[in-house]
Formats: sequence, structure tokens, C-alpha cells
Amino acid sequence: GTKEDWWFGISPEGFGTFAMIVNFTVSLVISAFFPPPPDEVQEIVDNIRLPNDAGEALNH
Repeated sequence: GTKEDWWFGISPEGFGTFAMIVNFTVSLVISAFFPPPPDEVQEIVDNIRLPNDAGEALNH
């Protein structure tokens, strides 16, 4: 990008890196204030990621 695309003198790539670090830090701080999810919720997430009835991958 050109200088017109920069925010406060920071290139878009640099600003994206800064925003990623801030996002990660905020996520860690926020998660410290809440209990972990119940086992039922974790099981639902695991089943969405790896469905039991999916079978083998095709054409891979």
C-alpha cells in the first residue's frame, strides 16, 4: 500500500500485527474472568470438529 493507506504512520501490515497482539491479549484477560465451559459444551464442539458419522475423507 501507499502512505495514504497507513494509520497513524503505521503500515497496514504493521497495524494488523499490532491488532493481532492486542486481540490475543484481550482474549487471555477476558478468559481469566470466566470459568471453563462445561463438559457438555466441550463435547459439542469436539463433535462438530470431528463428526462420528463422517466416515473417511474422499479424494484426498
